[in-house]
Amino acid sequence: MSLSIFGQRDTQSTQPFPQHHPSNTMISDASLYSLAIFLGSASMLMIVLYHFLEINAQDPKEPLTSERKADALPAKAR
Repeated sequence: MSLSIFGQRDTQSTQPFPQHHPSNTMISDASLYSLAIFLGSASMLMIVLYHFLEINAQDPKEPLTSERKADALPAKAR
């Protein structure tokens, strides 16, 4: 048994941290590097996939009505 800060006996285990609680440790440099590489690669793949799908998307086959065509023209072109 050890003494606590206030002079009372500590009846719990002599370990500084209980076994059932995870320890608060910082992420290692290697783990942080791996995480950054993974997230950067995943974001680049998502960007490439988005642009691929955007370019290859089918446009609707319905022709624009004359009223919508007129709205699309600037005022000087009418």
